[in-house]
Amino acid sequence: MNAPFLTSLIALALFFFAPDAVAGRISPAVMTALSATMDGVYKRIEAIRDRNDVLRGFDRTALRQDSNGWTFIEYVHSFSEDLNFVISVKAYPVDVVDVDQEEPGYQVLTYPQAGIKIGLFVRGRAGMGGFNLLDAVRIEGIRIEELQQAGLPLRLSIRTPREPVALGQKLEFDVVLGNVSSMGHRLKRLDEDSLSCLFNGQTWGKGRISGVGNHLLSPGESLTKKFSLMPSRRGDFEIFCSYGLGFSGLRPSARTVVRVE
Repeated sequence: MNAPFLTSLIALALFFFAPDAVAGRISPAVMTALSATMDGVYKRIEAIRDRNDVLRGFDRTALRQDSNGWTFIEYVHSFSEDLNFVISVKAYPVDVVDVDQEEPGYQVLTYPQAGIKIGLFVRGRAGMGGFNLLDAVRIEGIRIEELQQAGLPLRLSIRTPREPVALGQKLEFDVVLGNVSSMGHRLKRLDEDSLSCLFNGQTWGKGRISGVGNHLLSPGESLTKKFSLMPSRRGDFEIFCSYGLGFSGLRPSARTVVRVE
């Protein structure tokens, strides 16, 4: 292979795999949703900062943008020259290798229709006080999920009271799975096997479906699961649910917040 030809090949490869070229394939709507997702995760970590010594220095400098406009979170607290506590949440196009994927405890959430994935890890879990970074990214990532789910045949929604709920009063709400397509779907009913939910960080259900469901959901019809919970404190009560049947790797999901006063 002659030198000029080899040089041309290298230049071509650099063009197609350069970060700017890769970033340009992601839609502005996804980039906006990604930025909002990272900001939401940042605020969740910020909320526990005062209870954790290693997070004392966690501030807006941990929320950054790279040269391509990709928002990410990176925080390092140094105990010594070779011992660090690290929080990392970074997004990549789905076909790009994450440089942190060999990091112990590395986890990834993939949004195939949006064309991105979010890789995350915590090095040195002491200091997070039980905070689950993966759950935080999954919940805040509903913004990206909503963009992906626009074309799904099933739509999950959460119907809650319009007014705030008083502490000591039951919070009653419905999780609804609707068929928004033009054809029928044979589904499993909404229960602890088919639904996976987080109620203020507490897990309910498995969200795993195997085999064919025994209920035929016609176009325009829906399935409903009623819940009645007793919030234990004032503030925002967060509800996140996902149905266990995926379409091209996507699961119908929904998130909402109810104010408890």
